[in-house]
Amino acid sequence: MQDPRQEKSWWKIWLALVVGTLIGSSVVPALLERYARGGDWEAALEHAAGVVVTAWLPTVAVFSAAGLTALFIARRRSFFEKPGRAN
Repeated sequence: MQDPRQEKSWWKIWLALVVGTLIGSSVVPALLERYARGGDWEAALEHAAGVVVTAWLPTVAVFSAAGLTALFIARRRSFFEKPGRAN
């Protein structure tokens, strides 16, 4: 059985990546891009929401599904078993 603290650390890493990509590569650049082109903040927020829905969300969904699939396969193959334990 895997240490629960280790599972939590993987969950925190995934969550940090998701939040970091949301803020750093989607929302902030979209807001700044629209505002720099002379739009108001309302137009910038609408543009940022569109970027999140059309670009960020599908990307996170695909990579999360791929990561979960890899984790499932690794667990099925006893990849996370303790050393010295018979497979």
